[in-house]
Amino acid sequence: MAGYAWIAWNYKNLSNSDKGINVCMFKNITGLPCPSCGTTHSVFYLIQGKPMDAFNCNPLGFIIVIMLIIFPLWIISDLIFKKNSFHSFYNKSEIFFKKKRVFLPAIILVLIIWILNIKKSI
Repeated sequence: MAGYAWIAWNYKNLSNSDKGINVCMFKNITGLPCPSCGTTHSVFYLIQGKPMDAFNCNPLGFIIVIMLIIFPLWIISDLIFKKNSFHSFYNKSEIFFKKKRVFLPAIILVLIIWILNIKKSI
């Protein structure tokens, strides 16, 4: 719910101005963007059907949109059918991402996104 509220609030405010509000503590302290800076704009571009603009803002927006669509439906389904499949998926995902062969490429990908964010801000 918090994700949907954040998107709704920002959608209203970002449509009035291009900058929106900067809540990134890392950027506020260092002046440099964090790896997730631009994700909200990316989500808005995806909602508007502009995937290239979304990718240029932050590729993580694609993951966020997928999660915002699938996860709530999955959780509601589990509640209706009294299942525990989402919780099970979460636990398996946590174990999966702790594996070195998965963890290291994921960290490298985040670092690449971060470098690109910094490059865009300079």
